[in-house]
Amino acid sequence: LYTEEDYFTMSPNHFNGSSAYVFRVSSGGNLDYLDVYDTLPAVPAVSLKPEATVKRGTGLYNDPFVINTD
Repeated sequence: LYTEEDYFTMSPNHFNGSSAYVFRVSSGGNLDYLDVYDTLPAVPAVSLKPEATVKRGTGLYNDPFVINTD
């Protein structure tokens, strides 16, 4: 997930009163956190079981992976 640009993960870091903070990956690959009021793209990630296999697709936005669920 190293993109050379800052982005948010979808994981919360902590809550402080009325503010929420999420993890940020910096352009250098470091992990820290920012208030959710900051504007950065979010990069979702999904964890799969090791035995999961790709049924079809290239992973591109117009040809997403389809995962075997058998």
